[in-house]
Amino acid sequence: MCLTTTEWILLGTTLFLGVTALFVPFISEWIKRGLFAPKLKIEFSFAPPYCHKTTWKPTNDPVYYFRFMVKNEGKSQARHCEVVLEELWTMDASGIYQQEKNFSPVNLRWVGLAEQFININPKRRLFCDIGHLSHPNFQANQRSPDFQLSGGQDPEDLKFFFDLQIFFFSQMGYLTKGNHKIKICVYSENAKQICKEFFIFWTGTWKDKEPEQFRELVISTK
Repeated sequence: MCLTTTEWILLGTTLFLGVTALFVPFISEWIKRGLFAPKLKIEFSFAPPYCHKTTWKPTNDPVYYFRFMVKNEGKSQARHCEVVLEELWTMDASGIYQQEKNFSPVNLRWVGLAEQFININPKRRLFCDIGHLSHPNFQANQRSPDFQLSGGQDPEDLKFFFDLQIFFFSQMGYLTKGNHKIKICVYSENAKQICKEFFIFWTGTWKDKEPEQFRELVISTK
């Protein structure tokens, strides 16, 4: 059976509309993700307000906090964002970083927030804590599970504590003096994963003045 020109046009139009109806939602989502997707970025500077001295409440003991910023430079909200301390390395005597093989990824804390997952609006900036160094007297009086020691660590050593959502008994939640490297990643339901490496050099020494302490404990990125 031969189709007339009109019938061919009608058939072609029907097929075109059918294919268009099938693929329009996918094309629309692709355009939305490409042009209006959230875009996360990690920023850090070894200076206030990223790194600064403050005090514990209510004891008023001094403490140094170190944190970074997560920004949403996209055009839509980044949903269910979480920050994870993924990996940990420590430099050996030969100057080579050795990865802690049994280190399990664990969440870091958003500054001022108890939630593990948060939404970040476009142009919004939020801080996340890396860790803190509290005064030797304050550390000496602590007996919480957060201060559990791993083998080979001197209990008198000062500790740089990661600010974690939870502390695992199976691994250290802190660093002692030395050269260390950590990998931090930010995950989101609808934004691309981003990661950054932080290098932490610490002499193990406490100084009361901020400029002096920031020569004893230095954090940098690449």
